[in-house]
Amino acid sequence: MKKLFPISFMALSVMACSDSNVDDQILTPDTPDAPDTNIEDVISKEDVEKSLHSFTPLSLSEAEKAYAEGSVDFAWKLMAERSGLTPDMNTAISPLSASMALSMSAAGAQGKTQQTMHSALGYGNMTATEVNAISRRLSTELTNRDEITKVALANSIWHAPSLKINDNYKSIAEDYFKSDVFSINGQSFVADANAWCSEKTNGLITDFIKPGKTPEWMILNATFFKGIWRNGYAFDASETSDRKFLNSDGKTVSAKMMNNEGEYPYAETDYAQIATIPFGNGSYLMSFVLPKQGSNVDDCISLLAEGDWRKTMAAQGDRQSLLSLSVPKFDIEVDASLKSELSNLGMDEAFAPEADFSGISDSKIVIGDVRQAIKISIDEKGAMAAAATQIIAIGDPGVDKPSPIEFRCDRPFAFCITEKSTGCVLFIGKVEQM
Repeated sequence: MKKLFPISFMALSVMACSDSNVDDQILTPDTPDAPDTNIEDVISKEDVEKSLHSFTPLSLSEAEKAYAEGSVDFAWKLMAERSGLTPDMNTAISPLSASMALSMSAAGAQGKTQQTMHSALGYGNMTATEVNAISRRLSTELTNRDEITKVALANSIWHAPSLKINDNYKSIAEDYFKSDVFSINGQSFVADANAWCSEKTNGLITDFIKPGKTPEWMILNATFFKGIWRNGYAFDASETSDRKFLNSDGKTVSAKMMNNEGEYPYAETDYAQIATIPFGNGSYLMSFVLPKQGSNVDDCISLLAEGDWRKTMAAQGDRQSLLSLSVPKFDIEVDASLKSELSNLGMDEAFAPEADFSGISDSKIVIGDVRQAIKISIDEKGAMAAAATQIIAIGDPGVDKPSPIEFRCDRPFAFCITEKSTGCVLFIGKVEQM
């Protein structure tokens, strides 16, 4: 009888930009422990200026378009499941972090297990070869979209010396996911894995792996993002003021509200207003979903998850509207299981005892839980976020200026951070309380 090995997959996703202590700091993926510095020390002023005007859409094949659209649908459906379980609570997820870890594990799944994982992730009936190839291409493209907005992805496999990885899976992991492969040293495992996490996230996540029973198997995915608002879209800190925010429980509190008036990408549905702020050269965006009076943030997320997000963004295109924009500075920290949410999306087969991950190893491997920790904050300069995902076994001159559309996030709202060409969703969350 095959020995049953627990399997632990983890993914880290970090999004960061300047805050009040590092006003113009950019950390590059190859400088993990870079000290506080000015942006000019890392990226030249000429590169900054070029980046602000260099956005070009990605050219995607039909298969890549289907993959991207499915991934966007997965992101919003996953958020809808999470939102439904957290009424009146702030929460957030990193769909990119989760999908990277799950896709790498699905690459070693077989039969029904792989099919249900691909279906839940939005890949439809794509073959494993297609999914792996598109994952590789889009992962590469995401890291090269903008010279100012920094995105870096990294993967690693950690296994006990007694668990032999199948050569074919090792080749897939190395070729398609650019994964490192490490043999676990029981005595130094926690320190080794945390050092890897710290390096790949530029020192932003340093204590993710906790002491305890050493796993037989683990996958780590690290995703780093650092962005500053596009030139002309940053908030003036002198305009930030204390204003009222109506929590979802009906309590009114004071919040630090950032304020600006200008032309922004903007869309409306019957139930929500959606304002978007671009980062860097415009390749990456942060959108804010403000429910209209009579609606609430959970209902908005559910409707957007039914396909409204892609339809609304497609209809919006590059059109902009004059907005009087108010958004609160906020910080969110979440640590929760995603197992229920993923099971509800159809991935329950991956958690069942009969799950087939024989493509990874001849030893029996099963997955028991998926957890994700999130940290997100935004300020006048841009946004900062970190995620850790763990999958554990067992107008024209001369024309009157129009009145700006009021977009005041002084009540619960949702938000997301996306890549423009693919729609790839790095983070989604909601703010119910301040």
